[in-house]
Amino acid sequence: MHPVTTAPGNVMHMAPRQEPPRADPEHVDVTVIVPESGWASLELGEVWRYRDLLLLLAWRDIAARYRQSVIGYGWAILKPVLSMIIFTFIFGRVAKIPSDSSPYPLFAFTAMLPWLYFANTLSASTTSVVTSSHMLTKVYFPRMVLPISSVVIGLVELAIQFVVLAGLIAYFNGTPVESTKTPASAAAPVADSTTPDERLEQATPRSAAAAADDAPRQTAGTPVAASEKPNARDDEQPAVWRFSLSARTLCLPLFLVLCVLTAMAVGLWLTALNVMYRDIGQAVPFLVQAWFYLSPVVYSSSLVPEKWRPYYGLNPMVGVIEGFRWSILGSTTPDWTMMAVSTAVVSVLLVSGLYYFRRTESTFADII
Repeated sequence: MHPVTTAPGNVMHMAPRQEPPRADPEHVDVTVIVPESGWASLELGEVWRYRDLLLLLAWRDIAARYRQSVIGYGWAILKPVLSMIIFTFIFGRVAKIPSDSSPYPLFAFTAMLPWLYFANTLSASTTSVVTSSHMLTKVYFPRMVLPISSVVIGLVELAIQFVVLAGLIAYFNGTPVESTKTPASAAAPVADSTTPDERLEQATPRSAAAAADDAPRQTAGTPVAASEKPNARDDEQPAVWRFSLSARTLCLPLFLVLCVLTAMAVGLWLTALNVMYRDIGQAVPFLVQAWFYLSPVVYSSSLVPEKWRPYYGLNPMVGVIEGFRWSILGSTTPDWTMMAVSTAVVSVLLVSGLYYFRRTESTFADII
């Protein structure tokens, strides 16, 4: 202990310096931080812990989309309704495309719901990371929250459009529809079995008396067949479309989930690729337009030859659209082989998209 003089007559004693106790090397807890290499784990639980941020971003984008808009949320109704009117006139009235024994306006509007959700979600999620670059360099959060928030936004518009669909179902319920079946007489030409002599005799003019002698005699009270009556008309009543709740209607939530997963699967791939290659953002509008004509929106997949339907099912939106139509309209049972192929493609795209996004998200801040 060493004395220290602070003032005349005052002496302060300092305690000797004590060295910290040395830890036993055999009982020291060591944390080793190793950078991830290869395919990282998905860590979806981390996305769930940031669910408040996800909902906040979704609400921000919804409010910004219709801010200072005269119609506001009416655009969610106006776009599919106008598309339905245009498609009904061009493809239903002019082109006479069959609608599987359903009213064509309802046939087109039912397909427009999943398609518009998919197209809008794809466009928004592709640029979600690039437009939020200021957030990536300031605070940490799982980057997957950004494209998933775009998936949530479209569900709000889809809920509004389902209300319009319910009104259209009530309006067209009990409406007569044209049958899309080909008449038996027009299915195949009837072979001419007459001989040349008979054709010559038919072409030779005959007198009225001779024709009267050859006519079949009819006794009183004998009914005449409808096909033998002159100017006989077909008395078949036109088919009537009616909506009915059944087990297939309960499958609608399953196809809605499939639609959400399809949009998220393709969106994850395009989001990650757009960070590294900005050409992706420029190509998405053309991709959506081409994808529209490759999907059964204005036509039915029943027009596709049966041998090509499994290959047609490689388009993931085929299963979604046909599932919506079958569960709501119930007019035609879809090709389940084609539906299975479409569902398998969605599963592969989703799993691979999740892993690819997780692998590349650590470089987003450096690239942007």
